[in-house]
Amino acid sequence: MKYKPRDIIAFLLRFRWGVIASVVAVTLVLGYFATKIHVDNDITKAVPGDLPEKVAYKKLNTLFSSPRNVLFLAEFSKMGLVEKIDSISSWAAGFDSIPGVKKVVHLGSVQVPVKGGFFGIKTRYIVPPKKEIRENILRKRIRENSEFTHSLISENESVFTMVFPLDPDADQDALMHAIINRAERLDKYPDVEIHLTGAPAHIYYIDSIMKNDFKILLPISLVLVFLLLYAVLRRLLYVGASLVIICISLVWTFGIMGLAGDPFTIVTSVIPVILFPIGVAGAIHVVKTFVRLSRNTGHDVGKALQETYSELMRPIFLSAVTTSAAFASFGFSENLWTKKFGIYTSIGVAFALLLTIILLPIFISFGRSPAGDAPGKHVSHKPENDIWKRYFDFLVVSNNWVFLLLVIIAVAATGFFRVKVEHNYIAMFPRDSEVRKSDELIAEHLGGTRFFSITLEHEGEKLTSKKEWKTIASIIDFLDKQEGVGAVSSLVPLINKVSMLVGKEQFSNAGLALLLGSKSLFSGSLQDYLNSWITPDRKITKIDLACKNIPGLEYSELAERIRNHINEKYPSWNVLVAGPAILNDSMIDILIHTQITSLIITFISVCIILCIIFRSVTTGLSATIPIILSTLFVYSLMGLFGVTINSVTVIIVNTCIGIGIDYSIHYVAGYRFIAQQRENRLDALLGTARNKGTVIIFNTFIVGVGFLVLAISSFPPIRHFGMFTFISMATSCAFALVFLPVFLRQFGNLVVKK
Repeated sequence: MKYKPRDIIAFLLRFRWGVIASVVAVTLVLGYFATKIHVDNDITKAVPGDLPEKVAYKKLNTLFSSPRNVLFLAEFSKMGLVEKIDSISSWAAGFDSIPGVKKVVHLGSVQVPVKGGFFGIKTRYIVPPKKEIRENILRKRIRENSEFTHSLISENESVFTMVFPLDPDADQDALMHAIINRAERLDKYPDVEIHLTGAPAHIYYIDSIMKNDFKILLPISLVLVFLLLYAVLRRLLYVGASLVIICISLVWTFGIMGLAGDPFTIVTSVIPVILFPIGVAGAIHVVKTFVRLSRNTGHDVGKALQETYSELMRPIFLSAVTTSAAFASFGFSENLWTKKFGIYTSIGVAFALLLTIILLPIFISFGRSPAGDAPGKHVSHKPENDIWKRYFDFLVVSNNWVFLLLVIIAVAATGFFRVKVEHNYIAMFPRDSEVRKSDELIAEHLGGTRFFSITLEHEGEKLTSKKEWKTIASIIDFLDKQEGVGAVSSLVPLINKVSMLVGKEQFSNAGLALLLGSKSLFSGSLQDYLNSWITPDRKITKIDLACKNIPGLEYSELAERIRNHINEKYPSWNVLVAGPAILNDSMIDILIHTQITSLIITFISVCIILCIIFRSVTTGLSATIPIILSTLFVYSLMGLFGVTINSVTVIIVNTCIGIGIDYSIHYVAGYRFIAQQRENRLDALLGTARNKGTVIIFNTFIVGVGFLVLAISSFPPIRHFGMFTFISMATSCAFALVFLPVFLRQFGNLVVKK
């Protein structure tokens, strides 16, 4: 049966109330599920579970319980040592009282082995609780036990830390809110500056930024789009219809997300801002074409709508398919954040353009014909026609476009190879944020904030001999010398401390037997400390590395170098290297692979779809070429402006393709439609420029401004996404309006089949 857009529009107009009722019913159902969405920005969950680095990380957490820790930093400008420690101890008691915070670790809670007791050794607090002690004695104790205190106090005694282990079953958002509220009260004290960091804090800060941006940016985008739409469409009915369609598509998209149980992340948070301009794009094409054609239909709204969709049904359908395909290519990503973004943006785009076909003609049918606004008004000449004529002469009649091509090639060649990938997710935060300040403070005084661990096992034997621990000590010496390693922590300092107390030598048999022979000899915090470094069966020990944030240093490569060294020099030892720093690097590697794969899939799938729908390889290629060129140009601009690829900005180019292909489709489809009615190809090209060029520019401006709203986000990756998506839209528009006329002048006879 032949495809007839007129019949579809006639059916929709005839049963419009039934269609509206059906849409309302679906919206109510999916709106309910949309309220079930929860926010989760845990970056480790973006990595697939079967990734080797994540499997290793899970194994590490199985061997050594690794609670979610928040790191508290207090930087003192004044006060004596005793006064600082007293402040930390009193603050720790306050945080200890927060439900969900396990026992706080701080300088006042550290116990170390000393002579005494039944076995010749006992434990005591470095800072005696509720007992006055002279500052010089306290300082001596801290320095003599620096292997246990180095992560809790800086060498110059200006920075003190506390570690808050969090109950994983507690409400993490509420728990972090309580911790931050208490920390903010302490930050008001004179001569002290408070910071919070650690994975739970980072997630909370991202959640807060995302929620604030969502509350602020979406309404701003809505208001701007409304004003721009009204300036272009001139009727509240058309503007309201366009916005209603977008809102319904959002409700449907997030309803499916809630139904599937998928969380809201920093990446999926940009979906509303994307769907707004995409929905607007289809509406502008429909309304502007309807207004143009209604003047030729005797004020018959129904007939004008049928003529409109006869002209636009194919390009609207093509836009839906190709734009969805561009975003759906992210569905092949191993990174779960970008994968879900691609899937749900693709679904949202399909909904927005489907509703443009179903609902928009119904809404338009409730109004009067635009021709009725000014009967008899002469519309044969418009000022923009002269502009398009000069544009046409510049591109098609002359060969001046060659100079534009040379400029583009020069820019592309300069910037393309400067594009960099950001391996450090902390660098995504603003420079004045708590995360960045904490990172700089830790790097300066306490080693670093990029962490991973190494576990060692010797042929399944218990690690109780002097020879084994000397081997472990030599491995630690190697680790200390590696670039980027700020601090190495292990059980070795405690073993040596006990060994010197009871055996008068490092790794003494007496010390090893006392410490590792029976877990019942010690209790309290010392036993907890022991269990954090060696498994209960005494067969596997752990070494922790705190690394600095060094530009260009890839921690996955450092981990591989460590693994190879141990395997080659100590082949009888089993080694596992895992941790957040390595997991983050693996996620970045996935992003790079995702970008390459998704671009290849996108270009191929879009070109194939266009060739099939247009039934012409030449037409499909002609519509695809401007997008390929604009993609390369946008990458070049990212390189020139120093915008790195990260978990958010990785979606810029696919967004450019997904929306920019709309321009090529409508331009080529418009040319085919007009060329079938005109014999002269140049006349058909000029008519295409006049009819489609203005709409495409309006479309680009409104779409671009909708994205540009993101440039006021407080999160740099979102800012970059907004600015460069705006730039990419303008670039896609320019490439379509510059190169398509040139291409069609040469090959237009192959594009049009009369």
